[in-house]
Amino acid sequence: MATLKDIASLAGVPLSTVSYVLNRKGKVIKEKHKRILKIAKELNYVPNQKAISLVSGRANNIGIILPQYSESIFNDSFFAEVLYRLSVSLSKENNGLTLYSCIEDDIDSLNQYVSNGNTDGIIWYMSKIPDEIKETIKRRNIPFVIIIHKDEDMNYLAIDDYSGQLKALTHLHELEHRKILFLSSGDSSIRQKAYLDFIQDKHLNFQKVLHSTHSEISTYSLMDHYLSENGMDFTAIAAETDVMAFGALQALSKWNIKVPEQVSLIGYDDIPLASKCNPPLTTVHQSIVQMVEDALGIIFDILDNEKKELTQKVYVHEVVTRNSTAICRD
Repeated sequence: MATLKDIASLAGVPLSTVSYVLNRKGKVIKEKHKRILKIAKELNYVPNQKAISLVSGRANNIGIILPQYSESIFNDSFFAEVLYRLSVSLSKENNGLTLYSCIEDDIDSLNQYVSNGNTDGIIWYMSKIPDEIKETIKRRNIPFVIIIHKDEDMNYLAIDDYSGQLKALTHLHELEHRKILFLSSGDSSIRQKAYLDFIQDKHLNFQKVLHSTHSEISTYSLMDHYLSENGMDFTAIAAETDVMAFGALQALSKWNIKVPEQVSLIGYDDIPLASKCNPPLTTVHQSIVQMVEDALGIIFDILDNEKKELTQKVYVHEVVTRNSTAICRD
């Protein structure tokens, strides 16, 4: 089996140069780059990640830190799409992805994980970063980026859920809907707060929040029960996620309530299935692909010593209008 050393010998270059080329890291003269790839192909080279790591000094692995008590996070369509996009992007560069769950105030465990050298960079998916962890990251110059939340001392890529939800509700309001039911994941939800503020600001008399998990099945059961008890006392539904909207759509179908002829329905996230359901779902588009590209770009720029300044970005979301919303006929 061919090794990095074999390729380096035939190409007449150092092992580190071969590693840079095969891992798409660093800058190598075009002629050498082509020669290395040609030799690797001729030798039917299969990467040995341990050998590559020894030469490059990298683990070829990125870690993502999650809150420990968050079973529902794996039912979250946004998080699932983030994981998928991360794994696809990293695999193209021969890198892996490691998930690590931890209690936010377990400083010792967090410090051990971010310092153990088993990852080349860390993506933080929890709400708060303890000061002790910040100090470790800065002292050891660990490539690090927060996604979803903000921290003025760190690199972050945040989303503005509040304004995004307001845009969804404004879309329904402009279609003359005044009885909007909201599907929420919990009282602490920023999107729910946007709904309650919107109802108050517009002086609407109808206010109804139903709490569900992020799963389609639980939302279906919730809406089915609500319709059996209350009937259709609303003209529109705003769901906190697309998956919750799918559950509502199934319940409406069971009760022969047509979307959008009788009820308008809007989701949030714009996951791939949103454009493929029947009818295609009006929703709020989240820049998941761009966020993942930006997060990995920050980490690899730090690794390549090309990044000095903090990156702090908030993504703007827009409503994607499809066939599940229409003018209110009530």
